[in-house]
Amino acid sequence: MVSSSTVLLRSPAVHASPSDVNNSVPGKNGAYTVGDFITGRQHLRVIDDDWNLVLLFSFSLSRLIYLKYALPV
Repeated sequence: MVSSSTVLLRSPAVHASPSDVNNSVPGKNGAYTVGDFITGRQHLRVIDDDWNLVLLFSFSLSRLIYLKYALPV
């Protein structure tokens, strides 16, 4: 379950970067929220509407084992 509270992260490195450097996540006056870094469900091509894993592609057996135990059945 996702909490309704917002977590703000501030990074001094973001403020120090040159103005011509593009960030992949746009900052809001140097404040970031967790939602800025989370991929939305609509962009997770391996998850269906019921949050079930429908496709798994991995080059690493250790990652495959991790996913097997990290994802709920």
